[in-house]
Amino acid sequence: MIQLFNKSWRGSVSWGLLATAFVLVCNVALLIWAVAVHGAQDMISTVYRGNCDMMQSISTWSHLGLNILGTILLAVGNNYMQCLSAPTRRDLDRVHPQGKWMDVGVQGFRNLLLIPRKRWLVWSFLCPSSLPLHLL
Repeated sequence: MIQLFNKSWRGSVSWGLLATAFVLVCNVALLIWAVAVHGAQDMISTVYRGNCDMMQSISTWSHLGLNILGTILLAVGNNYMQCLSAPTRRDLDRVHPQGKWMDVGVQGFRNLLLIPRKRWLVWSFLCPSSLPLHLL
């Protein structure tokens, strides 16, 4: 039986799934808290009203927290994309007789043309979803 949190790619994907679930729970919990405590009007909720110095501190710490959560998602997405584009032994055995080669150990775009369609499709959904995290 394969261990879920081992040191192989399956382990990193399992840890990434756990980290992604943690980020989701944090975001949903903060949303529920903000709406429950402060209410919402036109889908906008006020988190704090009062002293400007206190608001500046809240803003700094909340941005730090959001950046940490965003970095976690970015790292997990990048790891998944690397796992998806990495060639398996079966992939290499399939393309070598055709005189083609694949990048091993690096995330090469050449591999995207040669990996199975299902893995390419998942990779293509992950790529645009991580772009906003790169640009913000």
